[in-house]
Amino acid sequence: MDEISIEEARSKLGDIVDRARLAGQSTVITRHGKAAAVLMSAEDGRRLAAIRDVLARFDWEHDDRQLALERIERIADGGQS
Repeated sequence: MDEISIEEARSKLGDIVDRARLAGQSTVITRHGKAAAVLMSAEDGRRLAAIRDVLARFDWEHDDRQLALERIERIADGGQS
């Protein structure tokens, strides 16, 4: 994953978005030398949000962990939860 300062990102935003959209390359954007945000493709963002949703709803004491893992794998492969 590339890392770029927010100042540089401002001038190269179009290129960064194209790399995310076309090549699936995520970029960490830093502010004052510290990671502040990640720019990724919309599809990667949707998948990450769906995985986060599965994990947030998972009851670690009672739910089937294998079922949760299978849901996450389907999401990662481009399927639905």
